[in-house]
Amino acid sequence: MKFRTISRRPTSVGLAIYAAADSRGRVKRIQAGSSYPRTALRRVVYALLGIAVVMIVGVVGFREIEGMNLVNAIYFESMLATGQGPPFPLNTDTGKIFASVMAFVSVGSVITTLVFTLAPIFGVIWREALDMGEAEARKIEEGLTPKSDRKENGDDS
Repeated sequence: MKFRTISRRPTSVGLAIYAAADSRGRVKRIQAGSSYPRTALRRVVYALLGIAVVMIVGVVGFREIEGMNLVNAIYFESMLATGQGPPFPLNTDTGKIFASVMAFVSVGSVITTLVFTLAPIFGVIWREALDMGEAEARKIEEGLTPKSDRKENGDDS
């Protein structure tokens, strides 16, 4: 069966959706020319780089301000970044203020990473589910239409 392209519509996540018609004029939807994996990979890399920068700033800050060794600084910052709070009390007021700021920045970067990496995937799944629901609704509507009405409209199925 040969198809001819009748329209091309890019989407926000990098998929090019082609609308094509067969020889009888029936419209089919075909997804082709996907650049989503490259876009998704770029999003993941930027998001992880953001978390890495926040972790490095936090570790260096806790080492300089509180005098922590490397392992304790990494452990402390990772606990802040995951939203679990400080694992042990800090000694200086400057360290406490720095920990408060890093807690907001760290949790924000983790949430942003999740949103940037997972939102496009959920968007594609949501659109596909809506398309499937619309197709099912059309099938139900066709089943409710009397055959005499379908023959008058040129649909002889």
